[in-house]
Amino acid sequence: MNASVLVVDNQLMLLDLVSSSLRQAGFEVSTAVNGQGALQAAAHKPGAIVASPTLPDMGGVELRRRLRDAGYKGPVLFLVSREDLDMIEKMGLGANDYIIRPFVPRDLVARVKSAMARSPARKPKPPAKPGPATTAPGTAAHRGGKKKHPGPAKNG
Repeated sequence: MNASVLVVDNQLMLLDLVSSSLRQAGFEVSTAVNGQGALQAAAHKPGAIVASPTLPDMGGVELRRRLRDAGYKGPVLFLVSREDLDMIEKMGLGANDYIIRPFVPRDLVARVKSAMARSPARKPKPPAKPGPATTAPGTAAHRGGKKKHPGPAKNG
């Protein structure tokens, strides 16, 4: 898992609180104060993005759409006030999760870890289909271009 998180908020005290909470939990954190900065920082493919849905230069719906258009596949979590949660859910921001302010730093970290664990960007690709077994030249089972089966093990 990519243990980096991009935090995006124009409220500097909140940006600092979220960033320091994630750093203390062992995450590598980068920050941005607006949507354009978030899009530039997201080019480094952080493991998750925690953002305000109300940035000065673009809203959460626009930010999420532009992140997806740019190929970002990781989770996006929005920091919302309790009062705004109903409206935001009805708008369908498409966030992977919401973190309600005020929050307990331990809960913030748990939600980020959970979103990263569920992320499709984290899922491993299926293994390649197995082909026929081969034996490398020079091994005991391959001599002179002909495969030989080793006999039963001898004790002794």
